[in-house]
Amino acid sequence: VLDTALHDGTGSYRWSTYLYNGFGYPLFEFYAPGLYFVAELFYSLGASLAGAFKLTIVAFTVMRAVADYSWVRRYCGSFGALLASALFVLSPYYAFNVYTRGDFGEHAAGALGLLALNLLDKILVEGRNVGRWTWLGFVITYAALVCTHNISALLFTSLFVFYGLGTVLLGKSGPKGA
Repeated sequence: VLDTALHDGTGSYRWSTYLYNGFGYPLFEFYAPGLYFVAELFYSLGASLAGAFKLTIVAFTVMRAVADYSWVRRYCGSFGALLASALFVLSPYYAFNVYTRGDFGEHAAGALGLLALNLLDKILVEGRNVGRWTWLGFVITYAALVCTHNISALLFTSLFVFYGLGTVLLGKSGPKGA
């Protein structure tokens, strides 16, 4: 649907011309399109529609596992991070969410939210020494989170606010008490 909306010449992806018996429907006004833009990227690179969607799910799974490993490693070391990352990928909730519920947007938002948490943690711990690229990465990742799953974005925003307040008020101890 997104591919057709992008290539039908209307200039907007929000109006899906061929839905609702050809009258059109503003599908992406109500449903976050972020996940589908990633699938569109794989599709435009030559994958089939189903293959592009599968590659998108695999990409977000790998992103979540790497982001999970990166964040936990700061506080629990390499073994704890590897264990946490493996437990996430093998967790029943992950399998239920992807294979039964089919809530791919929530799955993608989990990866983006944890990546944004990694960047926020780096910003809070390093303070003024953090580079512009980290800030830019956080902003882009947060924007992608909002465009991927609205409810998860709301929950992660609360997490970011409380995590940031806790880090500032309780002190910036940094990774492993350093």
